[in-house]
Amino acid sequence: MKRTSIACAVLLLCVASAEAQVRVSVKIEAPLMNAKYRPRTADAEMAIATALAGELPNYFSQWSYVPVPAVDGRVPDFTLAFRIYEHLGAHKFEVSLQAPAQQIKVWDKDWMRPGDHLLKGFPDRRVAGPVVSLQIARLLLNANQDEMFVEMKKVPLARTAKWLPVFGLREEPRLVLPLRWPGSRVLVNAMVRVECGDAKKLRSQALDSPAFYDESGSTRYEALVVKPLKQVVGDVETDVKTIRRQVMKMTPVAIYLEMMDPLGLQTPVSPR
Repeated sequence: MKRTSIACAVLLLCVASAEAQVRVSVKIEAPLMNAKYRPRTADAEMAIATALAGELPNYFSQWSYVPVPAVDGRVPDFTLAFRIYEHLGAHKFEVSLQAPAQQIKVWDKDWMRPGDHLLKGFPDRRVAGPVVSLQIARLLLNANQDEMFVEMKKVPLARTAKWLPVFGLREEPRLVLPLRWPGSRVLVNAMVRVECGDAKKLRSQALDSPAFYDESGSTRYEALVVKPLKQVVGDVETDVKTIRRQVMKMTPVAIYLEMMDPLGLQTPVSPR
């Protein structure tokens, strides 16, 4: 890959780090496909990863995505690692959801049967991104969307949140997450789990009223707000209204999706 391509990928990751939670990488391990793109196989991989990062919100819109070069060994953060490989003459797609300490789940699907590549060929490198990503979406993501969604809930929506100012004794605590509005509106009414230190958790619900999130520096934007309902410590649940002051001293370290809108009002519909 050219240095400029790598630099762009790193820049994308840095710019999107406040919101992006899922890295998207592609590795081409099929010898014949590799030979077609050599010596610019890495460029083709990055093009496919970039196209997939744009396609994935159509399937799992609750998270954000950033394309990155594939890495060998342990990934530095949650990653959807796509692989194109050959097995017994057939060409296959694979995606694994990986965390820094483990591989969470793997899904695969046939792309071309033995010999099909001789008839169909591989797409030109200049159009490999949109063409191959569309095939991956149609064959792999469509077939496994429901199961993948369950596993994706192990990926945090955010790793921090900020308490909004509370005025008056009756106003309830609220947290603003670094998830830009209106894109994060898909989470309205969803139940989320806010994990804090000392094994304490806050069962919370996303609201339909955004607030401004101030990042370090001068970045400020409208973002998703959640309302803590219960503090959970082990098997003990406590109504947040009764321990408001203590709750607002807690420091959020990770926020996870538990359930989309329990009433089904905001549950996203698959575009496929």
